[in-house]
Amino acid sequence: MVKILGYNNREINRIYLHSTTIVVILCILITIPISSLVMKEVVEVVFFEYSGWITYYMPAVTYVKVAASGIICYAIVAFLLNRKVKKIPMSDALKNVE
Repeated sequence: MVKILGYNNREINRIYLHSTTIVVILCILITIPISSLVMKEVVEVVFFEYSGWITYYMPAVTYVKVAASGIICYAIVAFLLNRKVKKIPMSDALKNVE
């Protein structure tokens, strides 16, 4: 639809991909500490009745790996979507105005 309105590929990327990229990165950075806190609580509840004690520990490098893998996966999806949008010919965009 935006191709019909005269936007070029760079402007389409700015409209769709840049805004979602910011949201995805923020969500990844916010979700990782929250999930760590939840996992800590779950481990304490699950192992509460054991006679020994198992502490919850996650190395800092794991947080970096999780964030990097999330960002890399999003980058791959964004690249594929960008390539798909670029391949849409203007004639098809004009025909399918749904």
